[in-house]
Amino acid sequence: MNRTLNKYKVDMTLKLANKEASEMAVRALADENNKNILLINSGNNNIITAKERSDGFNEAIRNDSNISGDIIFTNFNDWKSSYEILNQYKEKIKNYDAIISTSELITCAILKIFKNMSINIPQDIRLITFDTSPTFEALSISNISFSPSSMANKAIELLLTKSAEDNYTTEYIFLPKLRLLGSEKRN
Repeated sequence: MNRTLNKYKVDMTLKLANKEASEMAVRALADENNKNILLINSGNNNIITAKERSDGFNEAIRNDSNISGDIIFTNFNDWKSSYEILNQYKEKIKNYDAIISTSELITCAILKIFKNMSINIPQDIRLITFDTSPTFEALSISNISFSPSSMANKAIELLLTKSAEDNYTTEYIFLPKLRLLGSEKRN
């Protein structure tokens, strides 16, 4: 995805609609009367995925005068380093109505901080995460995800088409799916 394979003369891109996904998450939280939203993003804005998610978040906040928001960047390599970074912000984090987490690892760090501070989802703070896992589903954490099997199928199709002909479409955009499981709701 988002790669050029020069060795095979393949220039194709499978893009995720990250900007739209962030906008979708902000809208879902705003619809539940969450006014102050924090995006916890992985890496920095030099990483295209992080930039797109930040851009979507900022645009959604700008377009709704009833809500405000901030962004914190963490390390995207492992949950422990994300935890250490976020732990420095724990007093600030508890003042938000809702959080959007951009990765599974960040969500794990958030859950540990919440546990240590006796913060309950969704009673005290609401949460939507990018990515999903069976654990998050069991905890009824709302999520935004993209279909890995659809992306893999499209990548294979593109490679097979490229090997058969020179003329082919090189860009496909995958739209997000928002699954509201309850962690976005205000009680």
